[in-house]
Amino acid sequence: MSRLNSIIVIAISAYFLILGFLLLITGFLLLLGSSEPQKFAGGIIVFLFGSSTIFGAIAVLRLKMWGRMLLLGISTIKCMFRINDRTRVTSNPSIWRGAQRVRLSTVERTLADGLANPSWVGGFRHLVDILNSAMLTPTLDIDRLSAELTANGTGAALKRLGYLVETLWPQRSDLLKTIGPHLTSGVVRLDPNLPKRGHLSKRWLLWINTRVTAADLSS
Repeated sequence: MSRLNSIIVIAISAYFLILGFLLLITGFLLLLGSSEPQKFAGGIIVFLFGSSTIFGAIAVLRLKMWGRMLLLGISTIKCMFRINDRTRVTSNPSIWRGAQRVRLSTVERTLADGLANPSWVGGFRHLVDILNSAMLTPTLDIDRLSAELTANGTGAALKRLGYLVETLWPQRSDLLKTIGPHLTSGVVRLDPNLPKRGHLSKRWLLWINTRVTAADLSS
């Protein structure tokens, strides 16, 4: 048993040694102004963990120049990595801030991302407020929203939108026509941050684990 424990300790130590080495390389690339450091770092994360999206505590390098010395610190923070197709980033509109061009998200893409991951926009309740503002905006592009939801590739986003439109914005029933053909199998929670409770909506394959009414909407 002691030999097995030693092998496990050695394997874990080797894993974190490799992880630290790869993070060190990433830090130097960031320091040297790599053209695509985020893509490189994301590739390392996927290689190590086999996922394009990671939640939880991970080691993060902090680099600081002090004279001619490079100070290296390692801290642990809660963060998330997501790898997107390059075209999904370059297709965003952009504005100039001084001499720097900054890419922006569209309203439709923000809605699609928020429906897929409500925590990205401050949680489910804030997502409902954002959707309410968008539904009252005549410039909301339904075709673009449908395209963004499809490109997102997450059935949960479509299910949440379908249920919320039926419940809160029946006047926008035109959205349901774009949702129906793309629904996926599998059941998800309306609010992913709450436990599985409440009742199941068989129409939308959603666990309705939180109460949503028109009275909850911001005026």
